[in-house]
Amino acid sequence: MTRSRAAAAGAAAAATVAASATAAVALLLLLGLAAAPPVEAKKAPARHAGDGIVRLPFHQAVLEAINSTRKGGKDFRKNAIELGIEGPWDDMISGLLDVKLSWFCNYIGTADADLGLKGNGAACAFVDFVEFILSNVPDGECDSPATRGYGQQVLPADHDIDGNAVPKPFAALPTPAAFNGSDAAALIKDEQATYHWLLTTVMNLNVFQMCEKGNGGGLVYRIPPNWGPVGEKNGLYYLTQPIARDVDKDFLFNTWTSSKKWKNPRPIMAIMRQKDGAGDQLAIVVRGTGTTSEWLRNFKYQMVKDHPFPGPQFQGSFQDGKVHVGFLEMFKELWPPVYDALEKEVLGSSGGAGGVKHIYISGISLGGGVGELLTQATAKWAIARGVIDTMSISSAFFGAPHIGNAAHVSSAGMTQARVRNILFENDVVTLIPCAVEGKSRGMPACKDTIVKSADKEDPSRLFWDEYVKGYGAIKVSGKMMPVQPEEWAKTDVVPIYDVAEYFIGNHICSYACLVSSQTKGLDDTWDMCLLKEPENKSPSQFCFVFPLL
Repeated sequence: MTRSRAAAAGAAAAATVAASATAAVALLLLLGLAAAPPVEAKKAPARHAGDGIVRLPFHQAVLEAINSTRKGGKDFRKNAIELGIEGPWDDMISGLLDVKLSWFCNYIGTADADLGLKGNGAACAFVDFVEFILSNVPDGECDSPATRGYGQQVLPADHDIDGNAVPKPFAALPTPAAFNGSDAAALIKDEQATYHWLLTTVMNLNVFQMCEKGNGGGLVYRIPPNWGPVGEKNGLYYLTQPIARDVDKDFLFNTWTSSKKWKNPRPIMAIMRQKDGAGDQLAIVVRGTGTTSEWLRNFKYQMVKDHPFPGPQFQGSFQDGKVHVGFLEMFKELWPPVYDALEKEVLGSSGGAGGVKHIYISGISLGGGVGELLTQATAKWAIARGVIDTMSISSAFFGAPHIGNAAHVSSAGMTQARVRNILFENDVVTLIPCAVEGKSRGMPACKDTIVKSADKEDPSRLFWDEYVKGYGAIKVSGKMMPVQPEEWAKTDVVPIYDVAEYFIGNHICSYACLVSSQTKGLDDTWDMCLLKEPENKSPSQFCFVFPLL
């Protein structure tokens, strides 16, 4: 495969989750909304130049779009401003045209104890607006239905630059809450060829699902050489696409005219087993968000405690602590086939081959969140079956959101696995669902948004404040990138008109770039490292939305 083809494949993979950028765009649109002095609020103090408010000319068009589409939209502008949509704008805006992406959760932080209902209402108005924008992103359609075979899927490199075969199990270290400093850098260097292999198989799943048979295409999922599918349908497992519960049904009825897309399951997970060598490795990979239904589940961030696993029960078969309801719903669909694979491929039950000693679990974005739940369940299964000390569970997640509270992420199921939660410091997705450590604030509990997030057991709850980062966190700075580190270091404060591109770059390309340096020179590699034209000729490829004009 040529470098140009590999770059195209990377672009195709990134494009399947590019709708994520709309969240950043929605943030900017909201700034325009907040900047507009309301006609209804006659007593509102006037705002003047220098007060830190950005005034965008398109705010009126945004409001008209909401008013014409969203039930109750005519009250949105009035309610949003009267509820106090204000914030430390000067901290977010450095100049009239620069936006600080890492400020995202400061706005959600208005749902705190001191502001009470006023803060909750302001934050819910913001969340409702973001949900409205994201929910109107159409499901991706196959743009090349006649293409057969693998399309633009990339073959993952199966050796590192020293000739060692990958994937290989991660170092058997006690998994800490976070890897810091030199420990993190050394870990990335030692293990990144395996990260690269896992991320490639995940991104291939994103490419495949866009043009698989159920979505009007003819692609086949590209399983790496010397690996074979586990289970039916070529080792692929599908997620139903229902009209989610806790969603404004009037909104759904008025927004989608076709019900078919809600009914076609979409491939979201692949399970495969090594065929050569010892044949003792099993990989489970989960893609990122790809449909409107999945977007709606992402916003079901209310939490549920100690929820049991579906299917056969065993000692400890429940999610410790509190977890994200939307990710839990998806986990409940995917755990039964993972359980079956573990029973057959590890233990040899029900006619399975048995013999698996090393398990890999990986995902990006949504796939990282669901993958963390699968990791905990797999480790608890291994503990219950008495094989936790004779096998390894190596999990690598890229750009994963928060999935639960401290009791969940520090449970035995997570600490017994070798978890690497790779988080680029300027990736907004790794900050959400928002929580501000040490303070009584977090994601608003909303009863009137498109996706309901109120606490059914405690209707007086104003916010969800218990989310924490996943275990095994590896925080990656721009300066750690192997190519153009000085450019990556500047991807937090960006021009307002380029926010969508930087959002995508930070959430997708950053991880592809980070894990690329130990596979340089091998066929079928891609890195998406370039953000601007290099001064000298470079073998690297551009992040698919760059260079910017």
